[in-house]
Amino acid sequence: MKVTPISLVRLSVVMLLCLTGCGTKGIDAKTTNTTNTSLADFSGYWSGTFGTTKISYWVVQSSDLLYITKLEPADNGMTYFGVVSGNTAGVCLYGNGTRMGYTTWTKVDDSTVRIFYNSCDSITGFTCDIPDGTTITFKKENQTPASRLIDHGDGTVFDSVNNLYWLKDANCFGRLYWSDASSRVSNLADGLCGLSDGSKAGDWRLPTVSQLSTLVGARQYFMYVVYDFYWTSSTLTDPSTGELRYYLVNMFNGSIQSDYGSDYWYFVWPVRLGK
Repeated sequence: MKVTPISLVRLSVVMLLCLTGCGTKGIDAKTTNTTNTSLADFSGYWSGTFGTTKISYWVVQSSDLLYITKLEPADNGMTYFGVVSGNTAGVCLYGNGTRMGYTTWTKVDDSTVRIFYNSCDSITGFTCDIPDGTTITFKKENQTPASRLIDHGDGTVFDSVNNLYWLKDANCFGRLYWSDASSRVSNLADGLCGLSDGSKAGDWRLPTVSQLSTLVGARQYFMYVVYDFYWTSSTLTDPSTGELRYYLVNMFNGSIQSDYGSDYWYFVWPVRLGK
C-alpha cells in the first residue's frame, strides 16, 4: 500500500503549477505555507453571472490547495487547481494535461469572492467563455446535503445543485484497482447495484475529486458508505517518477490523497450526469 499523504499531493500540484508557468502569474510556491492560519477559506459553492449566463464553482480546500469543479457552464474534461496565499488564490485551468488559462481569486468577505480572468486566449490558442481582463463577483450559497440531495427511489440519489446522479449503494463493487474500477463503473446499468433508473452502460463514470468531496458528511442519504478512501477520475503526475497517480477522497474526514492505479485497491462510488 503506497498511499501518498496530502503533503506530497500538495508538493506535486505546486510543482506542476510552477513547471507550467502558473507560478509566475499569481501562484508562487515559495509564498505558500500549510501552517499559515491566516489563509482565506474559499471552500463551498460560489455563483455569479457574466451577462445573462450563470457561472458557478464548487470548491474543496485542503490547507492552501484548492480543488475546483466548474458547474455552470460545465467545462467537461477541464481541471482546476489553485494555491492560496493570504486572502488571494491563483487558479490554473488544465485540459488534457495542458495549462489553458489562469485566474486570480480574492476573498472579499465570508460570502464574497472576486475572480479576475487574467489569461486564457493567449495560452495554446484556447478560447475561454469569459474574456481576459474580466472581473466577476461571486456570492457563496448555503448548500447543505438536505437542500440538494434527493432520493429518487430507483437506486440513485440526485444532487440538484451539481446536476449529478449518484449510485445510492456506495459499496456495490467493494475494493478494486483503478482500472478495474473504471471498467466496472462504465458497464454499470439499470438492473445492477439496485438500479431501476433506465441507465445504460456508458452512462456512469468515476467522479472527479471535487465532485466526490461534496458527499463528505452526507452518509445518511446513501447506503453502505465506508469510512475509507474512494477512487476518483482526477489525476496528477508524480514529479519524482513521472508516473500517473489518481486522487482519493476519504469519506470519513474529507482528506485527499493519491495513489498509483495498480498499487492498492480502494472503494468505488459511481456517478452520472443529470439530463
